Amino acid sequence: MRLFFVVNPTAGHGRTFQVWRRLEPHLAQWGEYDVGFTTAPRHGETLAREAARAGFDRIIAMGGDGTLNEVVNGLIGTGAALGIVPSGTGNDFVRSLGIPRDPLAAARIAFTAPVRPVDVGLHLESGRHFINIAGIGFDAEVAQEVNTRRILKAIPGTFPSLVAALITLVRYRNPEMTIRLDGREVRRRVLLMAVGIGRYYGGGMQILPHATLDDGHFSVLIAGDVGKAELVEVLPKLYTGRHVDHPKGEFHLAREVQVAAAEPIALHLDGDVVGHLPATFRLLPRALEVVAPEGAPPGVWAG
Repeated sequence: MRLFFVVNPTAGHGRTFQVWRRLEPHLAQWGEYDVGFTTAPRHGETLAREAARAGFDRIIAMGGDGTLNEVVNGLIGTGAALGIVPSGTGNDFVRSLGIPRDPLAAARIAFTAPVRPVDVGLHLESGRHFINIAGIGFDAEVAQEVNTRRILKAIPGTFPSLVAALITLVRYRNPEMTIRLDGREVRRRVLLMAVGIGRYYGGGMQILPHATLDDGHFSVLIAGDVGKAELVEVLPKLYTGRHVDHPKGEFHLAREVQVAAAEPIALHLDGDVVGHLPATFRLLPRALEVVAPEGAPPGVWAG
């Protein structure tokens, strides 16, 4: 088995490169590997696609969720499997998989653990795929705040998203959206929407606590007209999934989700802000194989 590491040396303000330097001397004990370092936005997509075409069996994303998204987009349709060594800022998708945050333990899993198929999302307007969560509205504005403030990007864990959420809260107004879930239309004034495959985003918020990685459906949260005081109250509950009983939250399953609004509302794919509404998201069932350790969190897999 041959592995190719796609390493984003600038992820976490250079933290990933330092992790790679400590990790690399240990890799040969598990098998054959090579490495490529990203040098520009979306370079990870090119490196992943070229490595798959060169015959590497597993392509390992090493960085944050942005690097992971690039590698996913490079691997769709190639037949190569995705592995992950988390070393960036968010690292949310690995929480659903049960991959440890320790790089050495994650690298061993990348070489030795089995693969399982997972669903993948497609944003039709951009042609970009996502493996974790697409967000619309408030959370996309928060993601944009994190990505544009260097001091926040440099801090790991949940703190950057929490600070960005409080900054965004001051200026954000809930827009009215028209939403179609497999053709069924609803209209709501909406704080945010999450359309996902994984459970976590924003540095550990369990926004979609019932999401399953391979059931052939998006898990969808429509957070309705939640006011500022209500949001401050419910925000801590997002980290534990206890927001599921909030009266203004609706959870749905859908294979295709269409969203429109009269004003330009931001949206993100796996934390990367890619544009504005309108948007159509389509579920691609079991479109990618992912290296997954035994003993993943309960309920993550449908079968």
